[in-house]
Amino acid sequence: MMFWLLLFQQPIEWSDLRQHLLATPEMRLVRNESEQAESYLRVSQANLHPQVSFSTSVNNTNQPVQVFGQKLAQQDFLIEDFARVGASGQLDPYPVNHPSNNIDVALLFQANYTIYDRARSANIDASVQRKAAAEARQALTWQQVLLEYAQQVIQLDALDQNLAQLDNMIQQTRQMEALLLQMFQEGQMPKMPYLEVQQSRLQLESKRADVAGNYAAQRASLQVWLQLPEQQTFPSLVKQPKATPGTHFQSQTLELQAQADRQNVETVQPAWKPTLQAFSQLEKHNDATVFYQVGLMASLKLWDGGQRKHQRAAKQLEASHSELQTEKANQSLRRGLVEVDQQIAAQEQSARLQQEALATVHQRWALEKQLLEDGQFERMKWIETQNQWVMAELELIQTQSKITGLSWQRAYLSGSDLEALIQVEN
Repeated sequence: MMFWLLLFQQPIEWSDLRQHLLATPEMRLVRNESEQAESYLRVSQANLHPQVSFSTSVNNTNQPVQVFGQKLAQQDFLIEDFARVGASGQLDPYPVNHPSNNIDVALLFQANYTIYDRARSANIDASVQRKAAAEARQALTWQQVLLEYAQQVIQLDALDQNLAQLDNMIQQTRQMEALLLQMFQEGQMPKMPYLEVQQSRLQLESKRADVAGNYAAQRASLQVWLQLPEQQTFPSLVKQPKATPGTHFQSQTLELQAQADRQNVETVQPAWKPTLQAFSQLEKHNDATVFYQVGLMASLKLWDGGQRKHQRAAKQLEASHSELQTEKANQSLRRGLVEVDQQIAAQEQSARLQQEALATVHQRWALEKQLLEDGQFERMKWIETQNQWVMAELELIQTQSKITGLSWQRAYLSGSDLEALIQVEN
């Protein structure tokens, strides 16, 4: 169209546009949430792997229990560490009660592996459901972003058509205005018809300025949202989409169901959580032999003061709340489809009536023009009919745009993949 040509704009390819859509704040936010869920899943799965640690320590003490324990670990006992011969020839236990300072350098290598833990599996399942909920939210947000993009582009197309129609009518009115001005200057007719046409042209230009302002504002807003340069245009989506099999998450249903599943998993976690753990340990003190220790350890919490019982009740309420939200979302989806279908039917009926009205106005305009040329009709009334013709065309364009926008909304609510539809359109 002339308006596009005057702007010297370049069309943007869908592959590039898709990257801009994926970079919108909405998509960056849900991708971050999905990455968080993936991280939490890895954290819970890390409990499946053995745990290995290494530590070292340096200790200097004269505390008897610790000194004798360290000397035993160091295999460094001497007979004089226990007693000494006194002046009377009897053994004096002074070294036992007052040992000298002892320095101990210890190296410790430990490895343990949890063989069985009932709570661990439940935690992993809960993390899996959390990740599923985040992925569902990301896919849903992507379809919502596509829907918002499609509706804005459809509105831009409608405004562009309005501008093209107004440009055409302004050009015709200018030609008529120039002709009437020439006839007035040559004395073939009074000045009044020229002024009437000039008034009509100014009214059309005023309307065009209003439409152009709306177009520029909406286009600038879309470019800021997508972070696109001003010289690029958007692929047209003026056609109504054809229904495709549902491939994306309908409304919030899947996300809410995943949340409910996660809370149900947390609810059925065992009140008593026995664990069985295998462990091994290598220990070396100073120059002593390396000691080892290998064993199994089982534990079971017998009583937690009722904490788990109350947690279970709270999780059950959370799960039932999510299930109620899912039911509400499904009902909202059904209501939305019914409402959109009714709106489309009403707008289609309105478009048919507007087309009939437009045909009637056009016939009136043609008859009045013939009568005007025969000198049997007032020029001002004919100009008013011409303005009515333009306004009727603008209203029809707006109604057709609403129908297209509602059709895209219905495609979204019915579960169609909007990305596939956009690529088909282009």
